[in-house]
Amino acid sequence: MNIKTIATLTAFATGISASNAAVLVTEDFAYPDGNLVGNSPSSGGTWANHSGSGNFIQVTGEKAFLEHGSGSREDASISFSSTTSGTIYYAFDFSVTADVNLFDEYFAHFKDSGTDFTSRLHIDPATEGGDYTVGISGFSGAPDATVSPALGFGTTYRATVRFDFGTGISTLWINAETEGDPGIDSAADTVPEINSFAFRQASSSESITVDNLVISTTFAETNPIPEPATGFLGSLALLGLVRRRR
Repeated sequence: MNIKTIATLTAFATGISASNAAVLVTEDFAYPDGNLVGNSPSSGGTWANHSGSGNFIQVTGEKAFLEHGSGSREDASISFSSTTSGTIYYAFDFSVTADVNLFDEYFAHFKDSGTDFTSRLHIDPATEGGDYTVGISGFSGAPDATVSPALGFGTTYRATVRFDFGTGISTLWINAETEGDPGIDSAADTVPEINSFAFRQASSSESITVDNLVISTTFAETNPIPEPATGFLGSLALLGLVRRRR
């Protein structure tokens, strides 16, 4: 197989990937330690303060830290191309520190250009065993549903949240591998537009560590982006398939 054929096949594989791409934001927080606001990922806008001051969301060791507590605390958001129909998802890895004063707070959500917040991800005290639980609400300050079994402090989980413009319902999965895995649903919310994702720092006292944020219009692409070596191996597999069929 000559170099021109290899280049053509590689371009073809890349074209397939690009045509199916629906990722709006990919964020691995690979910034110097300091304030999150002002940084820009490879896809998506720039993190901006939309509320609060005094205690700013920090990046430490290429992860974002949400420090809940008393006093004024920053809420930050990142914008992306406006979505008005179909489905939209956000997903990220998170862990929670031990907290003796844990109570209900939402710490992540979709938003419009104003103050219309939806798909609110909550952290709540566990009701049966475990250390804490997480929940989902469409627009309420309290969760419409919470996950069971409860989760553990210091353990990393991946939360995936979907908003469906057709039904107005938000769905939350923890460590889901497919969209068919069990999840929990919120009450319906009426949202004409989503163009931002936000982190919120609240008045309880736990700390939440976040990494590998992806915002997409498909469930499959909310998984972490493969390392370059993975894509290269995929290209080699494609070339091998063509070679076997000669």
